[in-house]
Amino acid sequence: MIGHVASFRRSVVAVVTAVALLAGSAAAQYGADPFFEDTVLQSRAFGLEMMGVRLTLLDAYGTVPDELAEHVEAIEEADLPRFAGTLAAAAPNTLAALESAIEELEDAVEGGEDVTDAVTAVRDVHAVAYAAVVPDDVRASTAFRAAVTADLLLAEGGVAEGVEEAIEEDEPWEYPIGWAALQRVEELWAGLAEFASAEQDSFAQQYFDTLRDIYPTATIPDVLPSNAEEAEAPAQSLVGILESVSDAALYPGRDVRRLSAHLVEVTEPACLAYQAGDDAIAFEHVVAVGDLYDAHLTDFLGLVAGDVDEAVTGMLAALGYGGDDDDDDAEEGEAGSDDADDEDEVDDDHELAGDPAAACGELLEALEEARSTLGG
Repeated sequence: MIGHVASFRRSVVAVVTAVALLAGSAAAQYGADPFFEDTVLQSRAFGLEMMGVRLTLLDAYGTVPDELAEHVEAIEEADLPRFAGTLAAAAPNTLAALESAIEELEDAVEGGEDVTDAVTAVRDVHAVAYAAVVPDDVRASTAFRAAVTADLLLAEGGVAEGVEEAIEEDEPWEYPIGWAALQRVEELWAGLAEFASAEQDSFAQQYFDTLRDIYPTATIPDVLPSNAEEAEAPAQSLVGILESVSDAALYPGRDVRRLSAHLVEVTEPACLAYQAGDDAIAFEHVVAVGDLYDAHLTDFLGLVAGDVDEAVTGMLAALGYGGDDDDDDAEEGEAGSDDADDEDEVDDDHELAGDPAAACGELLEALEEARSTLGG
């Protein structure tokens, strides 16, 4: 029986490797490759964008329902850590001002106050922070803007995921964040549409019409769409148009072999930063790696090399990356090998490793094993 399983796994890996070779040529046809060329920068920008999306959502409600508390907390706990280390190095006073404004927003929410003024205060500092973290020439890049838009369409907390989470996970308050993300996507498309042909823009507007029907307002509808994947097809189609319009590859999971090797490269500077005591910068790399691994590699590796997947997800969790809560293995993994005596075991609460530098080294080893499994 063991022989049959091993044979099956080798066969699947061979198929994926063959597909990866073909997919590589598809990615090569584009002039830019932002998720590979600027991996961590794109992750920082996603944090900035999601912070802006959540502010749009809170502003739409004015007085924030208790059910949106998770999104209020996410501004500080999920979005800010994606770029806080870089902002601290580039503009420490701006980081302090942003943290203060966020704290005042949280206080307004907890007090049941109208948050309009508090949201405006965060937005003002947020704009300064964005300029400090992402250079102007990068923000003007068509490829960068297209990649940010693709993330807002497909990533966790984005347009496609909002209605899916509301239905499949029975979390209706995820629906409004999908609406807010759509508002930002439309703003970004307005700046990209000038590069689109009349036909591309026509198709894009049809997809936007479908998404507007799914998300007419920030208010949760009395009846949610019957299909949890209803926003997925138009969102994916828009990303396809964005690729053509921007001449940029926007599907980093096309070539899993290449991606697995790339994640090793992105993790290496994280480990150096942990060794230097610069945990905030290190974590920016970790979360970028975690997002790409979680979105494109974990499902397949969980099938063909479960022990490798558990090692990667366990170490990501030990370093503070939440990942996909649906993957129980990520919650049940261990922080390290028997030799890492000063690391804590990762339990169901994702306890952090006592020695992040050592934990990062183990993450790197696990990712190298993942790369080897995928032929990278």
